[in-house]
Amino acid sequence: DRKNNDPPGAASSRHISWNDYFMGMAFLTAQRSKDPNTQVGACIVDRQQRIVGLGYNGFPRGCSDDVLPWARSNRQQQQDSSHQQKHKQNQ
Repeated sequence: DRKNNDPPGAASSRHISWNDYFMGMAFLTAQRSKDPNTQVGACIVDRQQRIVGLGYNGFPRGCSDDVLPWARSNRQQQQDSSHQQKHKQNQ
């Protein structure tokens, strides 16, 4: 009971591309970031399409980030909103 129309022994045609796979890995890795405002992930791949590194934005290993105020203040939110509105007007 196969779920696709591939002939027996053929590679599945329902696999994702390498680029989509690596972008998915970067997206999942970004979820490790404690910064709720900028979660960025990276997936470094060699020429043989092997993952050689994964990373996300955050403090270096050994530096505690538990004491940081991750929440944005109302003033920061207002400044960001004002900046975004000005940027949209200039486009």
